[in-house]
Amino acid sequence: SSGSLFNKGFEFDFDATVIKNHILSWSLFVNLATNINRVTDISSADMAGKNIGRNIYVNVMSRGRSVSSLYGYLDDENGKVRDLNSDGEITSADKVVLGNTIPLVSGAFGSTLSTYGFTLDVLFDGASGHNIANLNKLIAQGKNKLSSSYVEKGDFMRLARLSLSYDIPLKTQKVKNLKVSVSGLNLFTASKYKGWNPDVNCFGNSVLSNGADYGSYPTVRSIVLGLRANF
Repeated sequence: SSGSLFNKGFEFDFDATVIKNHILSWSLFVNLATNINRVTDISSADMAGKNIGRNIYVNVMSRGRSVSSLYGYLDDENGKVRDLNSDGEITSADKVVLGNTIPLVSGAFGSTLSTYGFTLDVLFDGASGHNIANLNKLIAQGKNKLSSSYVEKGDFMRLARLSLSYDIPLKTQKVKNLKVSVSGLNLFTASKYKGWNPDVNCFGNSVLSNGADYGSYPTVRSIVLGLRANF
């Protein structure tokens, strides 16, 4: 099979030292990336995406659409699948593109502040402009066909890391440096997505099955205590 793709993006990196003297050091960084793509040609063998299990197909590779778009049925306000072509039957002819699985914007920003031996480090990351197929919910409700009721916005902002460390002043011949630290990882995620984790990638790098939340685990929130010594 073969195909072709139009892909265009922009990446912005900003890294600056705001303050640096013998008492205080403060630095900031920002990274933002945008991506716009569409399928310009695709073989019939790859158009339906990948069978992710239980004969469930959730993606489509369609000319003029974003790579691996979510594809399924539209539900009405009562959660009933709509017969779009009014032929009295629900068939594949009633399927439509339900969403884009690749974020329009993604990025991260952080700050490091150091003074009197203490260092505070903060990292946020996030993404916006994409959708997720909540297949965990779909299967739990006994369904095997994707519809709009199970497609949700994947926008999120996460506090990925918050850490505080202290360099203990030592004057010994054996220990040159001693640092203690406490770090919190994945402490908070702001998102309207109702599944475990909006930053989901259940099928690795396969472009035939993007945006499928299927059998995923929640992101681990952890607190780590550290002690580092240089001899």
